[in-house]
Amino acid sequence: MPTGRIPVIDGLCAATNHEIAQFEARHQLPAGHVARAFRDWALALHEWPGQGANHGYGTTAWRDMHARTLLEDVAASMRRRNRRDFLAAIAPLDDRYVSRTLPDPSAASRGPWWKRRLNELVHGKR
Repeated sequence: MPTGRIPVIDGLCAATNHEIAQFEARHQLPAGHVARAFRDWALALHEWPGQGANHGYGTTAWRDMHARTLLEDVAASMRRRNRRDFLAAIAPLDDRYVSRTLPDPSAASRGPWWKRRLNELVHGKR
């Protein structure tokens, strides 16, 4: 029987990756689904030839299909120490996203911050 390596998020401690695996199992997500969402969020705003920028939508099978929503829900389910580790890995990605987008003045004031950003890139930011 092949023993494939379960995808993990590099740089996180083993306990954090273990808790992520438990979340995936509890919610019947494929192994590595959260690692994929993390990668997709890291690639958010990357401009693909002929497709424009990816904003993290449609990248997961979780609720609204947004990578950042899944990451937020995973963080909310974690023990404090692992949550700190996980959010510390996400923070630079969030900072990059905020620095390259603008607030959407027509967005509802409720809802996650990543859905209240305009989909256009700020010029001069890569």
